[in-house]
Parts: sequence; structure tokens; C-alpha cells
Amino acid sequence: MASMKSTNILESYKLSDKYTVYRTKYSGEYTKGNFLNRVTQTEALFDGKTFDNHNSLQTYLECDEFHSVDRYALNCLREITSQKIERHFRSSWLYVQVPEFKLEWMHTHDWLESSNRIKLKTNWTYVYYIQIPTNLKEDQGDLVFKTEDKNLHKITPKENEIIFFPGDIPHMPIPTIGSDINRIVYTSNINYDFNYFRETNKRVHFYNHTKSQNEL
Repeated sequence: MASMKSTNILESYKLSDKYTVYRTKYSGEYTKGNFLNRVTQTEALFDGKTFDNHNSLQTYLECDEFHSVDRYALNCLREITSQKIERHFRSSWLYVQVPEFKLEWMHTHDWLESSNRIKLKTNWTYVYYIQIPTNLKEDQGDLVFKTEDKNLHKITPKENEIIFFPGDIPHMPIPTIGSDINRIVYTSNINYDFNYFRETNKRVHFYNHTKSQNEL
């Protein structure tokens, strides 16, 4: 792992000239039990489908618990970027890695939403670790990044941590084969600069609808 630097709330890992990854601990008012209860409620919304046989249902319950993570993460991103970040788009989901899952898939989060219904690039992705198995071996459960120099970098997450990384960095979680419990995370892609459209890379023009056309 490359050099690490701490601030008041964040640790930063400079992986390469292009990429830096950050981590912090969630310090909100909700417990692991609160979040696991919301995971169970999310799963109950699907008729006949479970996290155990689908690995990820690509959704989550809108609730105060997950919103508290989003608020905390947004404040961290303001520190990371030195920007106010008042308006933003976010795409969030629950990811549950079951003990039987064996796929190692290096991928990116270039686009805010996997369906591409919203053609916005991801500025940052953040992952909140709700539950991590206790009997992992070697590098199981590690988050692996591949930088532009083709080097691999591993971070071992801990429960109640949030890890932040740029949306375009290739990454993958190493499967937790034979683990005693599911590995459960809440993940969000966020876009705050409205960089848009892969064909033109143009930006969305936002304006205040209360202004007259002469003022625009």
C-alpha cells in the first residue's frame, strides 16, 4: 500500500499519481443491528427472492439509517474535494456477498447508474461496511484496486467503516468463500459536477427557475 495520511476524520491512501482512496469510521447514531434490520426489510420487499440466491437485489430501503450514512459521507466528500457540494445526484444499493459467491470481477463505476437511464458520470463511490465475516482467510473480503500503472493495491475494510474511491478506478471485492456470515455493504455512486453524456462530455446547464428568461 502506498503512503497513508490522516486528517481529523479521514485516512488517505495515495495509490498512484492519479488515484487516492480514503477511509473513515461512521460515527452516526445508528448501530449495526439497526442497519441489519433494514437489510432484512429490504429483502422482504421481493417476492420469492433473497440475497442468498441473488447476491445483490440492487436496491435499498429509503430510511433514516441509510440517509445518515449519506449525510456523513457527503460531509467527508466536502473535505476530500474542498467543495461545498450542495446539489448532487446519487445512486445507492445494498450488496450482500454470500459465502458461496466465487466470482472475482474487476470493474468500474464510471456511470452513476448501471442501467444508464441517467447518463451521468460517477465522481466518487463510497462503501459503508455493515457486516464483515469473522472467519476470513488471507485476503478474503479485501477491496482490490488496479491503478493506471497496472499495479494492484489491497485495503482490508472493517465493520462500520466507509471507504471512498473515484468512480473510474478498476476494483473488486475478493470473495469470502466459506465465511460464517454474509458480507453486507451499502454503496453509493455520487455525481456533483453534472459531467454528462459519454458522447460529448458536455455539462448540464442548470439554472434557477425563479429567474426570468432575461436574467439567464
